[in-house]
Amino acid sequence: MSKEVMEKWALLSRRIQDSLSGVDVVKIFSAEERETNSIHNHLEDLKRSDIKQNIISSFSSELMSLIGALGGFVVLWFGGINIIKGTFTIGGYIAFTGYLAKLYGPTQSIAMQGLSFQPAITALNRVSEFSSIAQEEEDPDRKINIQGINRIEFKNVTFSYGKKKAIENITLTINKNDKVLITGPNGSGKSTMVKLILGLYKVKS
Repeated sequence: MSKEVMEKWALLSRRIQDSLSGVDVVKIFSAEERETNSIHNHLEDLKRSDIKQNIISSFSSELMSLIGALGGFVVLWFGGINIIKGTFTIGGYIAFTGYLAKLYGPTQSIAMQGLSFQPAITALNRVSEFSSIAQEEEDPDRKINIQGINRIEFKNVTFSYGKKKAIENITLTINKNDKVLITGPNGSGKSTMVKLILGLYKVKS
């Protein structure tokens, strides 16, 4: 849930940035309402995920407290039965519950720390994903000679930025003198395809 919330935060930020950087185009096409609705939808999606994360976190915290309380009840129940049967002493019961309290305190503390650290661990994983994003090839001698090329061809090409696939299993042929329009929403892989053609990125598979 932490990862989902962070990804939706990123989508919302990117959507707002796209709208602001292209504000002239938005105004020219009178698309203010459409852009506002799009950002609102992203915001609502983020809000639902954030609420869900908080509910799960609160439920997990209360569940750990409940488990501790149930543990004490079980000890009281079985201790009482065995004391009545004469197979367990009151002193033994008091000692056992004392040790149990010392066990539950640190255990619940560790579990709570785990809940607190979870968003930080997720953020660290996302930073690692960003650091593994493909970089342009640093080759000062790289030259692209288009003379004599009759076609550009992709055969089942897949390329990813870290774990996220930008394009997957793309097959196409562009012949010499063809005029091709590549369209699609933000993040659909248009720029990635052009950079692959130019040799700025290396094909993963």
